[in-house]
Amino acid sequence: MNKILVFVPLLLLIGVGVVFIQQSNPNLLDDDYVTLTQYGDCKSLVKFNKCQEDIPTQHVMSSYIRQLVPKNPYCKYFYDYLDSIQESKDYDHALLNKDQFYEKCYASDEVRDIANSDECFFTTYYAPKILLCGGLDKYAYPPYTSFDVKQ
Repeated sequence: MNKILVFVPLLLLIGVGVVFIQQSNPNLLDDDYVTLTQYGDCKSLVKFNKCQEDIPTQHVMSSYIRQLVPKNPYCKYFYDYLDSIQESKDYDHALLNKDQFYEKCYASDEVRDIANSDECFFTTYYAPKILLCGGLDKYAYPPYTSFDVKQ
């Protein structure tokens, strides 16, 4: 009986802590509600960085691009979805991460491994344009990366 009296308040305290932590770390853009218009507007604010011209970073960018479309079926689903939106032109209401295709394409383990292999690529392109603008900011910070993304 004494164990139950200690265990129940402990669970309650842990639950309150989890809720508090989740509320104190709001997403830049919530991945469930980022529209294509918001995504495009956000991406246009990310500036080019000179380090993206470095040869190692160029190799990572090439690997990143090669990994996306041909190897991941979710990328095809995502691009098919974008094609359907192109026809309707309803960018203000079309959700970027519909059915989690965007996340499963651009934030797959394989793609994140490639992005995390080069600090310049990760901090100046992948994190700001793909993750933060796409509402997937949880992948832009530890434990998913060791790089410091300055906002």
